[in-house]
Amino acid sequence: MIQSEQDRQFVLGLLNTWARNTKIKMFLRNGDLEGLTSSILDRFYHVTLCCGHKVKEFNEGIELEEKSNNCLYSGVYCKDCADKLIKEGYRKVE
Repeated sequence: MIQSEQDRQFVLGLLNTWARNTKIKMFLRNGDLEGLTSSILDRFYHVTLCCGHKVKEFNEGIELEEKSNNCLYSGVYCKDCADKLIKEGYRKVE
């Protein structure tokens, strides 16, 4: 499962509610809750793929390769990005 902007907004909303209800929001600096949100999500989505997306496990990625200028390029991409790259000529590594 790819970390999404929806996940980020959900966690940020929870933290905003918590900070407001515990009356500590006024003591926080700009960006504190966003930083905490990133820290929480990084704990669960800690593998960054070649496309920049984060996933929970490395085996969630798809390994692709492309031969260009007598060089072989390969990397691990999320399913969505891999589908786009396959259409552009990359091939799946078995």
